[in-house]
Amino acid sequence: MHLDQQITTLEAHLAAHPDDARTRYHLGLLLAEHHHDPAAGRKHLLQWLLDQIGHSDPAEAEQRLRTAVDRDRDPRSQLMLGHLLGYLGRADEADTELQRATRWQTRTTPHFELCTVPGSTASSELDTIAATREAGLQTIEALFGLGPDPGLRIRYYLYETELHKHALTGDPMPAHAFCDRAEIHAVVGPATRVDSIHEDVHIVLRRLGRPCRFLEEGAAIFAEHGPEVHAWFAAATRNQPAPALSTLLDDETFDASDLWVTYPMAGSFVAFLMAELGRRRFLELYPTAGDQVPARTRRMTGLSLDALEARWLAAARVRVRSDTAGASGAADA
Repeated sequence: MHLDQQITTLEAHLAAHPDDARTRYHLGLLLAEHHHDPAAGRKHLLQWLLDQIGHSDPAEAEQRLRTAVDRDRDPRSQLMLGHLLGYLGRADEADTELQRATRWQTRTTPHFELCTVPGSTASSELDTIAATREAGLQTIEALFGLGPDPGLRIRYYLYETELHKHALTGDPMPAHAFCDRAEIHAVVGPATRVDSIHEDVHIVLRRLGRPCRFLEEGAAIFAEHGPEVHAWFAAATRNQPAPALSTLLDDETFDASDLWVTYPMAGSFVAFLMAELGRRRFLELYPTAGDQVPARTRRMTGLSLDALEARWLAAARVRVRSDTAGASGAADA
């Protein structure tokens, strides 16, 4: 589903269910961060936060939070104060308060270091988060047929919201990974909860080498969604053809593309390759630069990239581009 469609769907749902806090939050986030309408987005985010605090008036809420911070040194109130200022459009003050609130505490498990902020959602759910991360690592190893890596240790920094993460890292997305230093920054809070294995896949598979972005994100999306990613890709291209696979093998082009289409597209292609090649041969292909993918896949499958793409699109039942031969057999989703 494209961004405009998502916004329309969320607006309709919120109109019918005005007390749905998660819908209000995610509508506000999409408007503020991705739709170039920050004022409308902040309005929804502010209402969401005031509902969380239990106050209808922003000035009263600010005073209440400042009193709790100054008198009680309450870390959760400091986090909420930073968010309130941010959603009021007072960005510099918000950054200051969120940075003051962020004093990392670390929980160590066999393969993870989990860094949380006192008073945050993640800090209150560390046992569950730790168990989820360790179980997810086993899932990744089993899915790709990898043996345990005894030296693997992944450091997680967990934030309350996208605003909190943005203030500390400069990145507004729900999660991002630094593979070379096995470090992940992710939101685990009351509205957004990044608890899938997506980012962990990037870290675990990096031991194989550096792939092109299309295969890198495709492997993570496939691990996160499984074979259902084909249906997600088909839905994403219901109203427009899929872009050419060959163009997305270039990292800059992929990163500049419409991720609402190209992420499920990459996941669908990797799911197809895993079924077509098997785990061992897919892992041989994985650390391949984009300009080498056509030659590598031809050696592995005996098919040109165009022929392999047509076979995949037919299997995924995705509408074929107008410049793709109709003989591919792909059908409208």
